[in-house]
Amino acid sequence: MVLADGAEGAEARSVSQRKGIDLPPLEHDNPPRVKPPPLTPFQTRKSPTLLETLIAKYGLLAVLIGSGIEGETVVFLGGVSAHRHLLPFWGVAAAAALGSFIADQIFFFLGRRASGSAWVRKWTSHPVAAKGKALLERYPTGFILAFRFIYGMRNISPVIIGLSAVRARKFVMLNALAALVWGLVISAAGYLFSNAIESVLGRMHLHIHLIIGLVFAVAFGGVLWIWSRWRLAKDP
Repeated sequence: MVLADGAEGAEARSVSQRKGIDLPPLEHDNPPRVKPPPLTPFQTRKSPTLLETLIAKYGLLAVLIGSGIEGETVVFLGGVSAHRHLLPFWGVAAAAALGSFIADQIFFFLGRRASGSAWVRKWTSHPVAAKGKALLERYPTGFILAFRFIYGMRNISPVIIGLSAVRARKFVMLNALAALVWGLVISAAGYLFSNAIESVLGRMHLHIHLIIGLVFAVAFGGVLWIWSRWRLAKDP
């Protein structure tokens, strides 16, 4: 038996060592060390970095706040972080939806309760506000559901809706639905983009991964912003 032979060999070796007889080392005493394959410039096997620790600890809070202030870029990077297993995907989508919903509700009630303030008058005097008002009058339900996806109109649209005759209950319900869809779509876009980049370039350092995602999100957002402004200028 192999186990018996191994036990007998170990016992004989122990007796020989007690008698002062030097024996050559057995193969299993010093097992050969397997040298890991060399790392590519993008790969890493280091323990969690400070950036990874911060994202894992505060990432969902950043998505919650960022989705209400900045919007798509923070949520997109949250999707990238979810793909890197630093954040739960559904947590990112929920934080994005909640932050967006709260921010738009605040802007809506500012328009509804502070319509005479200088800040509201300044915003609603912008040409984009006139376009938004026309779209709201033409497609009230569709506009409430879609304004998050119209670049250049996201922040001002809830104020316009607040100044209109749209009931607060209706806006709350449609705003909640639109926020859920928006949070899921943008988070999934970041996740799928991260997966595609990793399939092409392999596993890379987190900061490189985030920089690539940030550049893509900003560039894509810029293209959509230009297209949206062109469409708004073209429509009567």
